[in-house]
Amino acid sequence: MKITPHPEKTFGATITNIKVSNITTSQFQQIEDAFNQYGLLIFKNQHLSMSEQTEFGKRFGEIEHLVQGRPEMESVNIANSGGKANKLLFESSMKPNTSRHFATLLGNEVWHTDSTYTPVSSKCALLQAMELPSTGGETEFADARAAYDDLDADMKRKIEHLNAYHSLHYSMANDESIFPKVGDAYGYDGKAYLRPLVKIHPATKRPNLHIGRHAHNIVGLSREESVRLIDDLNAFTGSKAEYVIRHKYSVGDLVLWDNRRLLHRACPYDYYNEKRVLQATRIKGESSERYLEHLQEAKLSEAVLAQELKILRHLHQENVFSIEPLACKTFGAKIRGVDLANLSEGDFEKINQAFVEYGLLIFPKIGLDPETQEKFASRFGKLRFNGTPMGNYVDEYKKGEIFALDKTGMKINVGNEQWHFDDTYQPQSATGGLLTCEVMTSWGGGTGFLDARAAYDTLPEELKNEIKDLKAWHSNEFSQAMDVGWIPPRGLIPIYHGKAYLRPLIKIHPKSNRKTLYVGRHAFGVEGYSRERSFELLEKLNSHCRENEERMYIHNYRRGDLVLFDNRCIMHKACEYDYSNEKRKLVGSRILGTVETESSIQGVDENGRIALENELNAIRQDMEQGIFRPRLQTYQNAVEKLISQKKNGRVIASL
Repeated sequence: MKITPHPEKTFGATITNIKVSNITTSQFQQIEDAFNQYGLLIFKNQHLSMSEQTEFGKRFGEIEHLVQGRPEMESVNIANSGGKANKLLFESSMKPNTSRHFATLLGNEVWHTDSTYTPVSSKCALLQAMELPSTGGETEFADARAAYDDLDADMKRKIEHLNAYHSLHYSMANDESIFPKVGDAYGYDGKAYLRPLVKIHPATKRPNLHIGRHAHNIVGLSREESVRLIDDLNAFTGSKAEYVIRHKYSVGDLVLWDNRRLLHRACPYDYYNEKRVLQATRIKGESSERYLEHLQEAKLSEAVLAQELKILRHLHQENVFSIEPLACKTFGAKIRGVDLANLSEGDFEKINQAFVEYGLLIFPKIGLDPETQEKFASRFGKLRFNGTPMGNYVDEYKKGEIFALDKTGMKINVGNEQWHFDDTYQPQSATGGLLTCEVMTSWGGGTGFLDARAAYDTLPEELKNEIKDLKAWHSNEFSQAMDVGWIPPRGLIPIYHGKAYLRPLIKIHPKSNRKTLYVGRHAFGVEGYSRERSFELLEKLNSHCRENEERMYIHNYRRGDLVLFDNRCIMHKACEYDYSNEKRKLVGSRILGTVETESSIQGVDENGRIALENELNAIRQDMEQGIFRPRLQTYQNAVEKLISQKKNGRVIASL
């Protein structure tokens, strides 16, 4: 037996040269020790029968029966097919909330821990790949222990003694807009179970975040505060490469994971046309996994759940238009109950008003095709582009091959990790943008949004007075040089046109009349200021924008999500992901600003060319003298390493 830890990860190991259906007591002890150490074990080439998998599972504890009234079913298949003929069960026209089975599979795409919605949550679980789709269908795991370790001291103190309710009724309503009745299936008992946000692992004695999609209504916090905190903790747990393992199955692979330490989720696949069958065994927790039944708040769980479901029913009514502001944020809202392909004038006007008021609108899992997205986007104005893939590959380029790290497309991707407004480096900046998620990564890959209106509102009066009449130049050539250490060749693509455009530091929104701090990565050269003083002022303003979490939001996509943001008041940025090894694809549309409201200051074109050339020459000099460091230093280091490897004749396939 060989145990190989996963490189560059905080957890996980692969075990080879053993068949778990035929192991000695000594070998099992080694496996159990590895289980407690690594949290996730991947056994290759097992090809176990259901009974063999069940017997191996029993060595870890008591089986958790997942089918009501069928105690003989100790392991089950998790699949999109079934019946004697093992036929596919779902049609493309089917809505998730019309099938509890379908909604359950989709719900499993959200980070969770098994059975926290029962009196005794799961100790561990096993999945074996029996039948697989051609793409997708992986399982991702996230290390809630490492995530807890990396929380700052203030957050650890904040959550140390907090408890949240857990319910499958809640998670299915919140994630999939489905409201099963009590007794419909396993886990639907009409109750919620109180559990700590920080749980001590009974074997390792180390603290872990105890969260996931089933958690709701933290005791002692308002609903908004609770939603925000749980969302933030769930997102943080899946936010770093070292926390996350995405396992791509081969038939016969068996994975075993510790539910007391790890979150997990399914990856999307073609539910309608390709089969995915995983053989599942779940092990019941011990006394340490029992809910906090001794607390007075535990006795209130049914009432808390009933009130929460009442709120969700109101928000998620099918074909009933609803706007749900983002919890504890100065901007942003989720829109449900609307058909964007057949949008009435009345509903469009509601959306347009919400667009101006909230600045960011999220349409969860609405799944627009490019044509419908274009039709919807065009109602806001003329489009600069539509259906443009935004990610690290395009289907038409080398058969969908991921871009090399040092190519132009990847440099643009990485530069976009800095906060910015779109098209301020063009004669007309954008009114807004739309992004639909088609392919998402195992960690990162979201989009951050920032309320620059609220940022302006909280500026000190002295600073407001200083900048009220100031203007700065904007250029994408400047921002690429500053952010990734690369001065683009002039004319390489149309946006590298050798011009800079002058814009005020304070922008008045043409619809709301609110003032916006109009800065971001493309801005440089404040008029009337020295280069050093300009840098200092712009960095001060950009830093101020980032100071308060209430005016920032990161959207972690699910497939089909659509976001619509107002470029006149909301900055955005791409979130880092594994550019070299995992595909990410958002389909973008950009709404062109009107000449009347989004044009740069006129009559200074030649001044803009001179300002840009002077700035780029200064950056070149700094580079030559070795005193220049791009804002995204990690990217330059990676590229320099790649160039060095190429010079030495080494070829790195992943780059």
